Amino acid sequence: MKLLLNRTSRKIEALQWTTYEDERQEIQETLATIKTLVDSGKYRYQDIQILSRNLEEQQTLLQPLLETYQIPYFMDLSDTMEHHPLIQVLDAIFAIQKHFWRYHDIMNLLRSEYCFWPLNRANLENKHNEEVTLRDALIHYRQTLDETETIILAQGYEGKDWISSKTWNYQVENIDEDSLSSREVLVHQQLTQAQELREQIVSLLEPFYKKLDKVETTKEAITLLYQLLEKIGVTEAFLYWRNHAANIGDIQTARRQDQVWNEFLKLLEEYVYIFGDEPFDWEIFQLLLHTGFEHTHYNMAPSTLDQLTCTGIDSVRYSPKKVTFVIGLSQGVLPRMEEESGLMTDEEREYLLSKLDSGRFLHPTTIQKQSVEPFLFYKVLTSATEKLYLSMHHTDKGSKLKPI
Repeated sequence: MKLLLNRTSRKIEALQWTTYEDERQEIQETLATIKTLVDSGKYRYQDIQILSRNLEEQQTLLQPLLETYQIPYFMDLSDTMEHHPLIQVLDAIFAIQKHFWRYHDIMNLLRSEYCFWPLNRANLENKHNEEVTLRDALIHYRQTLDETETIILAQGYEGKDWISSKTWNYQVENIDEDSLSSREVLVHQQLTQAQELREQIVSLLEPFYKKLDKVETTKEAITLLYQLLEKIGVTEAFLYWRNHAANIGDIQTARRQDQVWNEFLKLLEEYVYIFGDEPFDWEIFQLLLHTGFEHTHYNMAPSTLDQLTCTGIDSVRYSPKKVTFVIGLSQGVLPRMEEESGLMTDEEREYLLSKLDSGRFLHPTTIQKQSVEPFLFYKVLTSATEKLYLSMHHTDKGSKLKPI
């Protein structure tokens, strides 16, 4: 056993196991070794990967150190889709009906920038260039929305003020007579645009709410919802944000737009398949929609650039590279000790699973989760073709850790 500073290292040909004093030292030494390998000229960054069971937790320490060492990297964190603006749009659509045109819900819908603004591009020039037209429509929409919100806040418009036939008003502040005339012209223009936006929103949402109250089945309700999303410009907004990201070189964001929309369509299809002929319950639909997006991860393919890849041990996307560093291998990490959680025990899950129709599933039991661990360990051992570095740190937040 060879002593190196506060660590011990045991080498077996291409396999190396190292223990460090703390997590920071483990990551620093790992990155220093990577720099040495690349500087030797035998390896490029794209030949090397870092695997971790707790990549999300280690991100706050790993990313700054990667930048300090000036190592180009791809961080495969596999974020969930729960924070995409589409969820904000759907929540706001039904909150407006539930809370009767409340100011907060209306602005949540409009500020998402995934609806209404694409509908106004026909009034703008540059029709020969769709991307320019949509960008101009978005800029014009943002300005109109800012001015509309000022009027709404000043006059306290919400509730019946939105759906009544009464025209909106906006009082000009007391100012000197020289600037009064020009100010009145500007206010009139802002009020006209606010009125047009209000009428556009109400003309599309009110018929939807009335039809939704009359539907008898979930299938009819989901069909109405999808038709509404098309009418208010959600599909066009998705295309714009995808193309915009691609045009500025942000390929990952562009891919995410496609993945979110495809996942949304998949969730709608599954929901109709299960509840299609039953009465529509918006609260259940919202709950399942949120749950679906919370548990759905983006599938981010790494760039083709010369970058170090950092990914999770549980990821299905990593493949063998010449050199692999597996960090944080303390006891309980691999294999992970699974415990029963949730409302049901393993026995209850197995019983209910036996009663379900084919094609319907429950979350796996702790035994099923535990059975995957040997396969994950096998994947770790075969993740490198030339060099495999395994490591852990002794202490974490004052607690002593044991090796696997």
